[in-house]
Amino acid sequence: MDLMDLNKWCNLKSEPSLKHLTEGVPSVPKEKQRVSVQELVKAHIESFDQAVTDGLCRVVEAIPPMEFMYKGDRISLSFVEAIIHTPAVSKGGISSDLRVFPAECRGRRCTYRGKLVADVSWSMNGVPKGIIKQSLGNVPIMVKSKLCNLHGLSPKELIEHHEEAEEMGGYFIVNGIEKVIRLLIMPRRNYPITVSRPKFKSRGQGYTQYAISMRCVRGEHTAINMNLHYLDNGTVMVNFIYRKELFFLPLGFALKVKGSCWFVSVKLSLDKRSQRVGGLTSDSMTRLFNTGTDLTRAFEYLLATGNLQSKTGLGMLQDTGLCVVADKLNFIRYLSHFRCVHRGAAFAKMRTTSVRKLLPESWGFLCPVHTPDGEPCGLMNHLTAHCEIVAPMHPTTTLPALLCSLGVTAADGSPGQPYSDCYPVILDGAMIGWVEKEVAPSVIESLRRFKVLGERRIPPWTEIVLVPQTGKASLYPGLYLSTTPCRMVRPVRNLSLGKQELIGTFEQVYLNVGIFEEELEQGVTTHQELFPHSMLSVVAEFIPFSDHNQSPRNMYQCQMSKQTMGFPLHSYQERSDNKLYRLQTPQSPLVRPAMYDHYDIDNYPIGTNAIVAVISYTGYDMEDAMIVNKSSWERGFAHGSVYKTELIDLSDKVKGDDSIVFGVKPDDPKVMDRLDADGLPFIGSTLNYGDPYYSYINLNTGQSYVNFYKYQESCVVDNIKVCSNDTGTGRFKRICITTRIPRNPTIGDKFASRHGQKGILSRLWPAEDMPFTESGMCPDILFNPHGFPSRMTIGMLIESMAGKSAALHGLCHDATPFKFSEESSALKHFGEMLKAAGYNYYGTERLYSGISGLELEADIFIGVVYYQRLRHMVSDKFQVRTTGARDKVTNQPLGGRNVQGGIRFGEMERDALLAHGTSFLLHDRLFNCSDRSVAQVCMDCGSLLSPLLEKPPPYWSNTRHRKTICLLCNKSDSIETVSVPYVFRYFVAELAAMNIKIKLDVK
Repeated sequence: MDLMDLNKWCNLKSEPSLKHLTEGVPSVPKEKQRVSVQELVKAHIESFDQAVTDGLCRVVEAIPPMEFMYKGDRISLSFVEAIIHTPAVSKGGISSDLRVFPAECRGRRCTYRGKLVADVSWSMNGVPKGIIKQSLGNVPIMVKSKLCNLHGLSPKELIEHHEEAEEMGGYFIVNGIEKVIRLLIMPRRNYPITVSRPKFKSRGQGYTQYAISMRCVRGEHTAINMNLHYLDNGTVMVNFIYRKELFFLPLGFALKVKGSCWFVSVKLSLDKRSQRVGGLTSDSMTRLFNTGTDLTRAFEYLLATGNLQSKTGLGMLQDTGLCVVADKLNFIRYLSHFRCVHRGAAFAKMRTTSVRKLLPESWGFLCPVHTPDGEPCGLMNHLTAHCEIVAPMHPTTTLPALLCSLGVTAADGSPGQPYSDCYPVILDGAMIGWVEKEVAPSVIESLRRFKVLGERRIPPWTEIVLVPQTGKASLYPGLYLSTTPCRMVRPVRNLSLGKQELIGTFEQVYLNVGIFEEELEQGVTTHQELFPHSMLSVVAEFIPFSDHNQSPRNMYQCQMSKQTMGFPLHSYQERSDNKLYRLQTPQSPLVRPAMYDHYDIDNYPIGTNAIVAVISYTGYDMEDAMIVNKSSWERGFAHGSVYKTELIDLSDKVKGDDSIVFGVKPDDPKVMDRLDADGLPFIGSTLNYGDPYYSYINLNTGQSYVNFYKYQESCVVDNIKVCSNDTGTGRFKRICITTRIPRNPTIGDKFASRHGQKGILSRLWPAEDMPFTESGMCPDILFNPHGFPSRMTIGMLIESMAGKSAALHGLCHDATPFKFSEESSALKHFGEMLKAAGYNYYGTERLYSGISGLELEADIFIGVVYYQRLRHMVSDKFQVRTTGARDKVTNQPLGGRNVQGGIRFGEMERDALLAHGTSFLLHDRLFNCSDRSVAQVCMDCGSLLSPLLEKPPPYWSNTRHRKTICLLCNKSDSIETVSVPYVFRYFVAELAAMNIKIKLDVK
């Protein structure tokens, strides 16, 4: 992280503007990508770059050489170096460009990966025998990292490779799906934490509830969690997990044993293999290596499923759910996947709420607003916009000497004061000396100055914490310095030096950071926030006037803005995602926070400016329903479409037959001229239920098969891509068909303003019956006034006034939170602007009834609000059934929307009908409409199973009436027909199989 980076927040535009919508030629891509958007995924990319360059070297160094005896010879193997190549076409492939690009892997549903090659040197009886280059498998490569083929390309080149101009990267492509590794909060590395848990007493005799827990991490990031247990006789036990098993050792014994147990496993596998090989030559060694396991399969499995396969567990507290799919529902949702931080799966099962609480040290690092409501509340947090994660490692070898020159006594020396008046100095978990109480503040001041000015090789992300002695119970007093990676840091302004400084979570608790200018106290406040809204995440920063809303509404809006139909991407023709949403005519909001422009969200807009009147009209707007002007709808208000992609692979459909390809037999009557000569539908043609979808032909027999479109909703064929296999030798067997389903708003579709005010479209009201203003303007949306008092979303009222004045004056208003206060109120500011335009100061107008034409008595509040259309549509949710599929065993209707199933009439619904006294209706629901069947029962023996049709003699004709005879009583006059549920007959048969007889008492 260079110091240039620290100045990126200095030259922010304070006001949003509409200028960039009109300047420049839209079809010509910019010279460079937008830095602010690329910064959002920096943590992921830097971490991967670190892992495959410096990290890979450290891992190779850390793997010790392996020695074993073989037929009397001592053989030694060791890794010299390893390298990961950029993704390329595999050997034997036919290709003009050997590089593989991410767009191709998405389209072909394969994995974007590069080859891992290691140099293994081997020696016999101490004599080096040479170095063998050995491929260890393929590693998935993160898009836009140093190893990716897109690294460093300009927007124009990215578009040529079928990517977005603003492609951010930070994810892996596994089987065509974009996967993000989830960020998890772990205990601070090499930092001792004291715990008191009553559960520890049950670990054995003499154990107390007190322990010290520490997560120890080595240079190459291998971690292990260790506990020191205090016993009541004064001894200490070490407890650690090795290979997912718990071990307990006395402390003195643990200090003697140093890693002698690590390499046994490797040798065993080599022993097993080497028994097959004769004399050891270089060739036979290569052959032996090739029988080795594929190292990278576990990593690919981790990305594909999110489950970690590891013998040691890597010191993680969980081994599932480590990956999430980066779904591109809209750009804001996509972006928040990269900023999401999870507390860990173990905490989700806890019954206490204390883990979910927002603690003071997370101010400015984790957003207080952007967390889901419900089960994961408080466990799934999001990083603030300014928060960064330290990725680079920096050697700290020069720091101890520097500290000693500043007045720290080395650990082996004795300080000038008694130890009780000194603070221990701890650097990255290692005790390096003592500093006297009086000297400590000056040491810290010098260190902080070096850190901010970038002197004396102190990295800018160093955390300098002095935990003071207070005489009360607190953290262990001392001077703690951290330079390790994987910590959250954020920039604040250092007031004494006038520059920006990165501070960490531990450090922030002991600093005095002011927010507004008037809060700063001379000599007390040392730092200042860059912005008042720097505590918010990227998504929460897009809420206009969020400081005027009730807090849960802002939380709801953070969830809903991630479910909006908008523009997730620009390359619709290049993508083959399963489902993509698209708004036909999006608009740029007239009222927006400054950060909206900083991240240039106008590239991926998410809504439409609508004229909203707050009026209770007709009663079709009760309980969050809203009325939409039918003429606005006809003019295209919130029209959208859904893109669905289906991958059809003929080798899956017909296994093992290579002669089957797409095609159509000439003059095939089933095709009905709807398919082209290649057996695929025409692009731009409409598909309805039962139309020919595609056809394939057997080249050997000439036989063709037609598949029909099986969805109820009609669609338009948008594009078709032909895919091949990994080597480029595939025949015409795999295609991707992308269809476009028009989805214009209908009754029951969900809308929302940007303040957590969601509403359902209840009627498309004809424009001639809508209320209108004096100038003859009809609103687009009628919003019920009862939505405001209990929800207190004053921000929406302010936005309405601001939007109205923006439309009148041709401006774009700044809706950044904390811009207005009690002294300079928003109402006054926008009221004056409305007044200047000749409108009412409070944003109200006189409306005329659309039905009678009379003036309405009340003044109606009317203005411009940015509305979002959400992805929850009635077309995806409605479920209806008359007759249809039944279960094969019970004969009852199936459940589930996809199979046209019924809705379950459960016990509670039964209780409701009983309480109403409508027992005949209950009988109809549970019997006639479910599995009524007619059965024969013998009155004498009461058996349901014994009455059977008599076997006819061979000379009878089919028309002759056959009697039902009870096999037990051997007579037919005692048999009656009854109506019983089919399930009951099945139940009786199952009981009979268990030797239990059911006897019916038929009256």
